[in-house]
Amino acid sequence: MERVWLMRIPILITAGLLALGSAETRAAENGQILFADDFSLSEFDGAPSEDIWGAAPRGQDAPSQSILVTDTDAAAYFGSEGNYLRIFSDGENGASMWLTAENRLSPPSPVVTVAFDFYRPAGGDHGPRLRLGVGDSIWNNTRVRQDIQFGSDGRFSAISGVYNPGTRHHIRVVYNNSPEDIENYHGAATVESDSYDVWIDGVRVLASRRWNTHDGAIAVGEDISSLTFGVFGDDVNELLVRDLRVYAGAVPGPDAEPVVEDDGPFRYYLHPDGDDGNHGRSPEFPVLTLGRVHQLLQAANVDRDVEVLIAPGTYYGQTTVWTHTRPDYSITFRPLDPDAGMPVFEAGVPDGEGGMEYPGGTWFRLNHTSGEATNLEFRGLRIQNYQDAISLNGNRNNPLAYNSHNTIRECYFYRIGNISNPSLSPSTAVIRFVNSQDNVVENNDFIDVVNITGGGLIHATYIAHLADRNRIHRNRFINHSGDPIRVRDFSNDNDIRDNYFILAGNTGAYSEWYCDQDARDDCTKPEPECPSWENEFRNNLIVSGYNNQFLPVFRFHQGDSTTGCSPLFEDAPRLYNSGNTRPLEPSAYERWQHRFFEPAEREDTGVAGPGADPAGDGVANLVKFALGIDPRRAAPASLLPQTGVDGEGRLTLAYPVNPDADGMAIVVEVSSDLQEWKSGDGQLEAPESFERNGRTWERVRTATPVSDTDRTFLRLRVETDS
Repeated sequence: MERVWLMRIPILITAGLLALGSAETRAAENGQILFADDFSLSEFDGAPSEDIWGAAPRGQDAPSQSILVTDTDAAAYFGSEGNYLRIFSDGENGASMWLTAENRLSPPSPVVTVAFDFYRPAGGDHGPRLRLGVGDSIWNNTRVRQDIQFGSDGRFSAISGVYNPGTRHHIRVVYNNSPEDIENYHGAATVESDSYDVWIDGVRVLASRRWNTHDGAIAVGEDISSLTFGVFGDDVNELLVRDLRVYAGAVPGPDAEPVVEDDGPFRYYLHPDGDDGNHGRSPEFPVLTLGRVHQLLQAANVDRDVEVLIAPGTYYGQTTVWTHTRPDYSITFRPLDPDAGMPVFEAGVPDGEGGMEYPGGTWFRLNHTSGEATNLEFRGLRIQNYQDAISLNGNRNNPLAYNSHNTIRECYFYRIGNISNPSLSPSTAVIRFVNSQDNVVENNDFIDVVNITGGGLIHATYIAHLADRNRIHRNRFINHSGDPIRVRDFSNDNDIRDNYFILAGNTGAYSEWYCDQDARDDCTKPEPECPSWENEFRNNLIVSGYNNQFLPVFRFHQGDSTTGCSPLFEDAPRLYNSGNTRPLEPSAYERWQHRFFEPAEREDTGVAGPGADPAGDGVANLVKFALGIDPRRAAPASLLPQTGVDGEGRLTLAYPVNPDADGMAIVVEVSSDLQEWKSGDGQLEAPESFERNGRTWERVRTATPVSDTDRTFLRLRVETDS
């Protein structure tokens, strides 16, 4: 027996067990290892070492559940061979099981850092638990104050997306049971009293978390002396743990990302080649999706302004439901490099065959009914091919359940509705406010906002259900099948001015509607919908409606008298209307520029000018305008002029035409030497029109057949009357 003990002494020191027994006579020093197990030792059948833990695991019933030390597939889980602790339950046995280091933290301390590598497979139930407390009964809540839980699919203590299942991680839990807030990371981070921070792979993912607390448990200020891992009841779970260490005090790992010590924004980085397994806190480790940013931000519990910096490029098929906001801080979504062009959020996803599928959906949906400022800002982004772009939703039935103070500025909304996929249901809006107040929509472009089905009704801004005091200023609305501005149901004091409407609108540039329960039986709100009051529509430029028809400035779809409704004050007007004018219509080419180019680009002749070639494919903008081709993309071969020889031996040239290219002329010319070019009678026949894939094409033929010995060339030239 003496020989065995002597052999184990150096191994236990390597494992980090520095002391056993009574510890009341000395205090722990910050950074001191209080308990450790590298799992190089095990008992019979792989049980954890009783010399380290003090007792065999409770409640095991192998093979349906077990806590054991093993090295099976260690390299696959942790990247190298060696033992680890496996906590496993398949849910077939109802007993709880626990592995407890009873009073083994020596000396005990009110502040400890628990550090280890872990691997958690995907799936499972509520998750294994890590608990810190005193004595041998911390598994039953009586001697533990805070619960710490590895939930299913990346949840940690009821916060989703904290870690990635199926990936090795290093965790450090800084647990503060002292009565004072403590500093961590050299004073740059604070862990509040009676809470814990969680750092994963060097990044703080939970800050001052309090979860599943038990007021009847140990008192705040009491030293922590015990640690336990366990699983309740018949949960289905698995957790792998390696190289466990418990330190006194708050001890950041050597790989900890420095916390920004100034008062600047807390930043996340997005990149088209990012990975949602990254922490997203630096340009070197960006994430891919806004959904992942939302998960990380919920976990981080940030107490300052946040910026989401989005690298240039295209982000495919993302739809995000957002709930996390702070009333005293803002969250801004903006380009990482504004000079590199707008980041593009594209609803379409590649179909694997060189084409795109368009599933539709809403790009960004805020669900927030707290009756407080949400402070979201969207700036300099391009959103395209979605059914809806941004929906800010409060509770339409409760005036107090609003959100407010959001900003949408200098964004480019393109092809919104079901224009990209008519099989989808028609949409109602590009930007929707439902009981959302005091928002700003400023200097944005809304281009090709069209429902192919459903009567074409769709609105660029839909201000509905108690949505008050919103400002819609200096935007451009071009090619809209529905009224660009729609106000509904007691949405008051909204200000719409200095906007530009071209080929946009059906019944009016501004229209107001509500579901009148006196006249209809299909209204869905329990309380009556009401007219809106005191809105302003001023100094807007109104060129034409969707079909180039005369567009009224405004239209009210119902009167202002309905049961249960009254104006804000006696004789209050529904709309102030002044200064709206009808300027000369822009040229067809200028309208085309507005459809495809962002505001700054339209001012740059090297990008949007007639001779420019922004796609770099050798086809100038003026030619793409005449042929109806997107100037921002390389012209597909299927839309470029195509030559052939007809059955009579005549050379042919076919090309698509843009029916809206007023002021343009497509001229086809023939030559035998590439020097002298001729057109007209005697050279070419008049063009004939035909349809191909929903487009109008023209085909021109040489007037006479071409023999095998002739050298004959055709070219296409675009002329403008200006």
